[in-house]
Amino acid sequence: MPPHPAFGALPVRFDDAAADQAIAALEDLATALRSYLQVDGQLQAPLRRDWRGPARTWFDGEHAATAQTVQQAINRAQTGAEELRRAKHLAATEQLHRNTEAEAAHRVEVARLEALATPPPSP
Repeated sequence: MPPHPAFGALPVRFDDAAADQAIAALEDLATALRSYLQVDGQLQAPLRRDWRGPARTWFDGEHAATAQTVQQAINRAQTGAEELRRAKHLAATEQLHRNTEAEAAHRVEVARLEALATPPPSP
């Protein structure tokens, strides 16, 4: 959960819940695609054992291109999840920074008001 804005601090607009849902969906996608590649790898050995000729050459090329596309999708899903994690961290860090600045400004203002409320020393 991100830090809440301190008194006087502008809130950082970032939906952590939506980011968490997207991260989970991207991780689930990567896991599912990985499992498809694993099953595909297990099925290829028996399929190719006695297969020769132009159809095999065509299939190998098409299969390699498809497997590469699936691997790229896995990589993109993992990258997207990691980017969302970084965005969550940056939003929390920015809110902490804003809170620190607001609290410092508040302390300065309180000190200024206290100085105004203190009567000057009598002569």
